[in-house]
Amino acid sequence: AGDHELENAKVLLVCREAEQAGRTAMNACSACADFLVQKRPVIDEAEAIRAEVQNQVSALQARIQAATSQATEALQRARESKDRIAREVSSAARADQQAAV
Repeated sequence: AGDHELENAKVLLVCREAEQAGRTAMNACSACADFLVQKRPVIDEAEAIRAEVQNQVSALQARIQAATSQATEALQRARESKDRIAREVSSAARADQQAAV
């Protein structure tokens, strides 16, 4: 049981770190998307290079969307793992209590 508890503790630590990294990534993605929205009028003023700028902005938006999806998926997996470990720990604690009785 000791090794299993240590493994659970490590998994929970990694899950917490993944959740924090995921939140940071989501905030960064939101900041990038907000920046593009706020600066779009200024960006569109560049008449001479408008087509090139629009291609670059479209590529950036696609990358931001992909990064947001990856961060969302990683957050979901971390939460699911954390919840699974919590259920296992709770179940083991109940089993220990019943065995002690």
